[in-house]
Amino acid sequence: MKTYKLKNKENYQNFVKDYREIMKEGKEAEVFLGTEAKYCFRQRDSYEVESTDIGVLMEYCLYPLYAEGDRDIARRTFEILKDFSLSVDLVKLDKVTDYISMQGSRLRRYTSLPFVIETDELVRNIIESISKLSDEQKRTYTYERLCNVLDRSPLYRQCDEEKVEKILKEFKEKYYNPPKVVEQ
Repeated sequence: MKTYKLKNKENYQNFVKDYREIMKEGKEAEVFLGTEAKYCFRQRDSYEVESTDIGVLMEYCLYPLYAEGDRDIARRTFEILKDFSLSVDLVKLDKVTDYISMQGSRLRRYTSLPFVIETDELVRNIIESISKLSDEQKRTYTYERLCNVLDRSPLYRQCDEEKVEKILKEFKEKYYNPPKVVEQ
């Protein structure tokens, strides 16, 4: 495992400057979504196209802000993620699961991070929120991605295996449409 190092300041200073301006507006949660261009944080090689790339947000805003002395960023981040985890908004649920996955990946790769968000409560909330989604929401690609997260990450089954299995069973029976193999 390696020691985590911040990006070079010249690489993140503009992100931090923009984030601080948005903090003054009281719109931090909007950055975690990034569905409006003004609040969308990503880079040229980001896999996200229409919303904030959570990995970019972590490495170019949240961690540098913490390292520069904003110790409250960890609490605010948790509160935003908690709010998202209690929502039945698919984009919010997707962003909080992205954060949890990316933090977990970084924790496996590095000996320490600038700060770590406790995920137990978030995971519990996500499972509960996913179980409350409407039939229409369950017919979307984002719902399929959320189910894939529940299926592949052990955090969710460790929290509530029965509820996760129920969600996945319903998904596979009612909503999953695997690609059809065409015989030649």
